[in-house]
Amino acid sequence: MTSGIQGAARRLVTSLVALTATASLAAACAKAPAKAPPPKRPLSEHRALQLISKTVREFDKSPVKGGYIEVARGKNLKVDIGLGKLGVAYLTPAERRELAEVLPALKARRRTSLFIHSGRGNDLYVKVLVLTAEDYAFDEYRGTDRTVSSIAAENRLTRDVRDFVVQARARGWEIANPTAPASAAPASAKPAKANQPANASQPATQQ
Repeated sequence: MTSGIQGAARRLVTSLVALTATASLAAACAKAPAKAPPPKRPLSEHRALQLISKTVREFDKSPVKGGYIEVARGKNLKVDIGLGKLGVAYLTPAERRELAEVLPALKARRRTSLFIHSGRGNDLYVKVLVLTAEDYAFDEYRGTDRTVSSIAAENRLTRDVRDFVVQARARGWEIANPTAPASAAPASAKPAKANQPANASQPATQQ
């Protein structure tokens, strides 16, 4: 009889210990804060320009340093890479916010299609692919299949530049204004010497 009571007592103690451990574990899980998403940062401007220059060379184009085109009264867009009547601009977050006042399309943090903008006045026939740094952000700390590596961001930028040049050729943008010199680069909003292109033909960033 005594042994039966002792056995029941031991089983009761074991059950209580198990319940206590389960409750403690549940409480700990409930208090654990959710993991924050890994921090993101965009491709550096230097790296982005390297990739842009490398990509356009695939099409036998010689990238040069771009100038400025006017997009609205008192607002100029810096063209980082000039390609004749084509150009590519890589906007930092601060530049994007400033230009979003006159280019509403830039208000969207992420876009699903290329943003191609035409100049005004003397730059009317210039087509510029506008890239924003936030669209090419990657996770600083990798470790899961949900993180975005810098390689993925670089591949996305390269694809967008390639698509722009292919589209430009298909639509004839490179010869949209036959009265303009074929080698004219995007004009600069800053004063330039007479009969001299505003953006000098300096080699663009190379890899």
